[in-house]
Amino acid sequence: MKIMPILLKYKEIWFSDHLYDVRGYDCVIFRNCDKMMEWPGFRRSESTTIIMDLSKSEQELWKDMSETNCRKPINRAKKMKVTIKVNQHYEEFSEINRAFRKEKGLARWDPSIDFMKKYGTLFVTEYNGEILSGLFCLSDERTMMQLITSSKRLESSNEKKKEIANANKLMIWESIIYAKRTGMKIYDWGGYYTGEVRDIQKERINVFKRSFGGEIVTRYNYHKDYSLPMKLVKAMESIIKIKV
Repeated sequence: MKIMPILLKYKEIWFSDHLYDVRGYDCVIFRNCDKMMEWPGFRRSESTTIIMDLSKSEQELWKDMSETNCRKPINRAKKMKVTIKVNQHYEEFSEINRAFRKEKGLARWDPSIDFMKKYGTLFVTEYNGEILSGLFCLSDERTMMQLITSSKRLESSNEKKKEIANANKLMIWESIIYAKRTGMKIYDWGGYYTGEVRDIQKERINVFKRSFGGEIVTRYNYHKDYSLPMKLVKAMESIIKIKV
């Protein structure tokens, strides 16, 4: 059980290659670091993801993908004249994301448009004048990482679902190429399920991600609580976890 007090201030730092203290916050989290590091007061946790090496040529990246599950659907989307827009249609994407998460019974996760413009890159698919889906990625000068993917697939007919699925694969491919052409070195799929409890849905997502190629790697997250209220919150979480 997570206790999330509204008045406490959190700060997240992504992709850093070193740890440092950040004052003025109750809790600081360094996420998705590729190095195992030590710094006083920080605790470390591990996660797993898939990354693609963008030093490869576009031809190599294309060949690494499954022909049946990736290359053919991407070519179908191109024949349909699906277009990929970059850093446009933020409002439409936000609406699609809210509806998608509600339909799937997921907690609301709705980054502001200002956040998306400042910290990442948005890709959306457009077909016959309609925005079908979107992919928001966090990015810096070295890494692009998938953070949110949403579409109208759940509210569509079976035929349209196939079209959206093809469009989504084209969108992902275009995001990979965009990252490469803008000088980034790593494309990160934003996670890979390795839990001990079998989860069929997450395993299917794993298969989908692997079909694009890439390498399964470990990433590290570092947490430090600065304020007494935050430390008390974490102590309460531990007690509740033990009782449960």
